[in-house]
Amino acid sequence: MAKLFAEDWGPAESQSDTSPTIPRLSQNASPEAQPPIPSGSLEAGVGIASSGTIPSYDPAPSQGHVRALFDAGRLERFEDGRESRFSQGLCRLVRTLGQDAVAEIAKLLSVPGRYDETLSEAMRWLGQLEDPRSQAGRLWLLEQALQHPAPKVRDGAALGLCSLGHPHAIPFLERAIEVEPGAELRGDLQQVLDELKDLTAGCPM
Repeated sequence: MAKLFAEDWGPAESQSDTSPTIPRLSQNASPEAQPPIPSGSLEAGVGIASSGTIPSYDPAPSQGHVRALFDAGRLERFEDGRESRFSQGLCRLVRTLGQDAVAEIAKLLSVPGRYDETLSEAMRWLGQLEDPRSQAGRLWLLEQALQHPAPKVRDGAALGLCSLGHPHAIPFLERAIEVEPGAELRGDLQQVLDELKDLTAGCPM
């Protein structure tokens, strides 16, 4: 089984100084104004945006570690609110590798079907993770995951955004509700939106 924890990896390979370009948060958030995740497989799903690219990043050790973690996570059974080897490894990767890990997770969003279960679980934990260094990137990733073709990933992204509690996500949730084809999930998205509005009342975008 792939190794999931930082202490298991051994000495890291040398990395380039190039860091992933995660978009800065604008004061006036607009789903249309934010860089979308790749087109292609996502175009067949519920899309807020239909073209564009994920942030650029240097394919340093994070690429193999993140994908190995998600591949190993496909063998796990997840329970709501319970930590797992996958969630522990995910949080450790993001704390250790920061935006490089976020950018690689974003790349997995465009792999149709393979990682839906682990992505859904990841979205929940990315929202709960306390790591100021990667907050902007995690917020961006969760906002983009609202357009994923798999309902469970969209649901996980909404829950992650509620946990993260940033008002920047409000227009993205509003747009996701407008285009959500599933009545049950649309209701869940509305509930998350209402909770986020209550939580962030009076906070600047």
